[in-house]
Amino acid sequence: MNRPVNRIKSRANLDAPPPPPPPSPTKALPPAPPGTDALALAELRNAAVTYDFLRKRGDPTQFWEMLRLARSRRAIEAPGEGEEFVPPAPEVEASIVTEVDFIRRQHGQLVKDLRQFLTQVQGLPEPAERLEMALAFLLAATREHQAVAKWVAEPDKHGSKAAEKLRGLAAITDPYREALLPWTLDTGATGAKPAASAPKRGGTKARPKPAPPAASYSETVNVIRLATRCREILSGVYLDADLWEALLLAMSQPEATKAALDRIEAHSEKEQLEELEAEAEVLFKKVAALRSEHGHWVQPLKEALLREKATPQAPVLFEIALGLTVVAPGVSEWAPLWLKDPVSHAQEAVDQWTRAIARAEACRSAMKRT
Repeated sequence: MNRPVNRIKSRANLDAPPPPPPPSPTKALPPAPPGTDALALAELRNAAVTYDFLRKRGDPTQFWEMLRLARSRRAIEAPGEGEEFVPPAPEVEASIVTEVDFIRRQHGQLVKDLRQFLTQVQGLPEPAERLEMALAFLLAATREHQAVAKWVAEPDKHGSKAAEKLRGLAAITDPYREALLPWTLDTGATGAKPAASAPKRGGTKARPKPAPPAASYSETVNVIRLATRCREILSGVYLDADLWEALLLAMSQPEATKAALDRIEAHSEKEQLEELEAEAEVLFKKVAALRSEHGHWVQPLKEALLREKATPQAPVLFEIALGLTVVAPGVSEWAPLWLKDPVSHAQEAVDQWTRAIARAEACRSAMKRT
């Protein structure tokens, strides 16, 4: 019997396994100072160098973003002692900028809510750089985001718990901050104090447009997996969604989306059909809201891109490329203008679409490998 429960079960088995953890660095790490781990310290050094580099470029980056980048092996590698800093190639810098944009889209709202919540919390670590490092350790671990979501959802209940957690993390980070000296984390708007091995470039330059990626990006692949899972599960109960809609939801509410999908699958396993359909309806309302908000420009954009010569013939690849185009920074502003006046905005559209196709191909290849 082709019941929705059975359809979800069959689709769930098709989900690709999560990507393996990133490989350990190939070069030998120097002995770590007491109270630190060699690998964690190497990640922090990479995060610090990337933080300085992007700040000098005019990017208002936050250190938690850089630590997430370093843990996914996407940050700039810090030079060894006595070695001169070598700036990354333009295409590498562009891929880093793109990855940071995705990290912000995926987790930025939660972090914004957390910072607002912490303005009312007493007993936080001091000074500001010590708190910021503790926040980086907290936010670099996705498993901690569920606790953070509880804090901001019920601020009156979790203030003391949040302060205790951050004080504990600050104590853990103290030996790492000492090991990073003379580099210190500057939390001001003017940028970070440069590390001894950081680039010494003057002025602020415009960030280059992201170049086609040469390899898969773990954060991007993960959110595509989550969006694909969301779409398939909704389809299992006859609630159809386009990939771009699911991708917008997965990027704006990753933790809540994953939790909802987990509950739906749990109901499926227990054959709790009414509960399953109720959960799916709630999730679909979020998708429908995004469709209502963006569909007026995404649908004509989709039809226009289907007519482009460079458009992939494979439907799956096209859907991924379209989704990555829709969620790209600034697209919601220029796409309607391009649709009204294709000639004036032709080059911008071609550049955006070319990048999206290249990224979609890389991500799809990575998903196949894992």
